[in-house]
Amino acid sequence: MIAGPDSYHNFLGRKALKRFSRSTVLFLLTFCWCASVSAAPRDEYAVKAAFVMNFAMLTEWPEAAFSNPTENITLCVVGTSTLPQAFQSIEGKKIGKRLLHVEAVDSQATTPKCHIVFYKDEVDTADLVRTLSAVRGKPVLTVGEKERVTKLGGAIHFYTQNEKLKFAINPTVIAKQGLKLSSRLLKIATLIDN
Repeated sequence: MIAGPDSYHNFLGRKALKRFSRSTVLFLLTFCWCASVSAAPRDEYAVKAAFVMNFAMLTEWPEAAFSNPTENITLCVVGTSTLPQAFQSIEGKKIGKRLLHVEAVDSQATTPKCHIVFYKDEVDTADLVRTLSAVRGKPVLTVGEKERVTKLGGAIHFYTQNEKLKFAINPTVIAKQGLKLSSRLLKIATLIDN
């Protein structure tokens, strides 16, 4: 069956929309990358939650990381018994064909089935090392606020420079976790190695 002109235009429209969506994500990441963090901590978490959501959009997990094609992407926020409001606000957001599910995880607990783990700065170094060791080599994107998170085996670290929130990525950790990050994301990050 040959597609008619309307089908062709719908296809082109979907392609353009997909390109627009990717461009929008990159713009938002670049905007966030330059975002000032001199405001209240609650506003800082809003920026970090937006970053983490965009990291999810620009990360490719192996198929084996999910039990089925529509399983949620689970984001675990470690170091608090209650979720910061900014992370509550990204619950249920669409990431490709999946939805983002966000849950708080106590730093003493082992991380349950998480696809992304965000470590708050208050997480004790011993707990950070223990939980990073538990997911080593597994398809889990680890993101943290603690200064040495990428040196301890984490993939992405938030840091502040000239009152701007930025992030560093350890590509070696990403590769060991079996994840693929968009080249656009790597271009706007500070790349570090062990």
